[in-house]
Amino acid sequence: MEFIEYNDYYKDLLATMLSDFSIQHLELLKRPYQKEQILLEAYDEIQQYKNERYKIYLGKVNDTLIGYIILDYRSKQICWIENLYVLENQRHQGYGSQMLLKAKDQVQKEGFEGLSIDVVPRNIEAIRLYLKLGFDSLSMMTLRQDFKQSYRDQKTDILGNTFRY
Repeated sequence: MEFIEYNDYYKDLLATMLSDFSIQHLELLKRPYQKEQILLEAYDEIQQYKNERYKIYLGKVNDTLIGYIILDYRSKQICWIENLYVLENQRHQGYGSQMLLKAKDQVQKEGFEGLSIDVVPRNIEAIRLYLKLGFDSLSMMTLRQDFKQSYRDQKTDILGNTFRY
């Protein structure tokens, strides 16, 4: 797998993948969406990532893009993975692991002390991948208060407290 830095030649393909990423998360959360609107927002998202705080890398196999990873350089010590995505028909072939490991190597070479990633609690497959690759330090939880109908119908207990997700 090649690991290449994004350029606008890949803009339409990246927008489609960003859109698919968003739709998959909305479906995990059982939230309604309009596919055409999500795709338009993906193009705006690409523009937002085109600054020195972010780097987008693409996974490429046999001249075909199979996924992407977006790194967020928001801190001087820790780099954040903003998004990691592998096309559905390319999953379970090790490409997500390869992209994560290449990103890890990249940020280590740049002198960062760690790599962090946020994950939707319902994305069990992703959580298993991250644990397998050594992401085992829980550094922060995001708590949320919903003002509209919540689609979070599952519960978990953490430190004696029950949370919906």
